[in-house]
Amino acid sequence: MNQNKPSPDEISLPVNSWNEWDPLVEIVVGRADGAFYEPVEPGNRPQVRGYDGKSTGEQFPTGAKPAETIRRANVELENLSEVLRGRGVVVQRPQVMSYDDALVTPTFSVENQYCSTCPRDVLITVGNEIIEAPMSRRARYFEYLGYRKLIQSYW
Repeated sequence: MNQNKPSPDEISLPVNSWNEWDPLVEIVVGRADGAFYEPVEPGNRPQVRGYDGKSTGEQFPTGAKPAETIRRANVELENLSEVLRGRGVVVQRPQVMSYDDALVTPTFSVENQYCSTCPRDVLITVGNEIIEAPMSRRARYFEYLGYRKLIQSYW
């Protein structure tokens, strides 16, 4: 059998992505609910765009993102979802998560987590498998958990 072509059994599986040019059937679009700014950590020093570090004393924001920012991001994500649905694509969304809790593991801690706006950062579909991965930034380490129930539903 040709290694590059899926078998008929593989094609019938709920997760099935073998190339980048077949018609899109189903997609996961993120959510901005509960989003926080990423904290400073050894591998991430977020900065205000255009800030030179000297003139204004402006620091990168911390804590929860403003409600209006979250609302506007969710409007954009829902608009994207509606465009996709209008083209016959099934749109899945992650569950709403809380990102305000400190994250503590045996090897690191961080004061808050981030958000679930970009599923492609933590999930990739290869053939009939979904691969989930922890992020390198501590505040995003467990971000995949927002997608866990969805992934389990495909099993």
